[in-house]
Amino acid sequence: MNKKVLVFVSVAAFVFMCGQANSEEGTTQTTNQTQTTNQAPVQAGTPFQVKELVVCASVDNRAPVGAAQTFSAGTQKVYAFLDATKITEDTQVTFVWMYNQKEVSKFEVPLNKSVRWRTFASKTVSGMKGDWAVEIKDANGNTVKTSQFKVE
Repeated sequence: MNKKVLVFVSVAAFVFMCGQANSEEGTTQTTNQTQTTNQAPVQAGTPFQVKELVVCASVDNRAPVGAAQTFSAGTQKVYAFLDATKITEDTQVTFVWMYNQKEVSKFEVPLNKSVRWRTFASKTVSGMKGDWAVEIKDANGNTVKTSQFKVE
């Protein structure tokens, strides 16, 4: 079994068992909470709504810490924090990391049917100066939300 398949299978099993996954490309953590929110309807064709997508320095107690659009070149790792709501069916999202307009990594995360689901993925950016973006894609590969940032 090749390394990517082994990592994916291991990550998927770990996410299923305890809601937190680690990979060579980054870290994701998923938390399901039921809580009522007042938001616009879910986008057509997408079984969830993005309440919030931010890039930050860390995640603590299921919340982004140090949200920013610019990070120093000495920053080791950044996090993309997603707060999804109105998830009408079990699905998945993909965090796609772009560096100078080229895809450098991606990570799939499950979203289970619920009122709210918070998750994040991390990316090592140490010394990689330039324009960055993280895209959230639905299970069909459609870009739902993008957050851009710089490493200077």
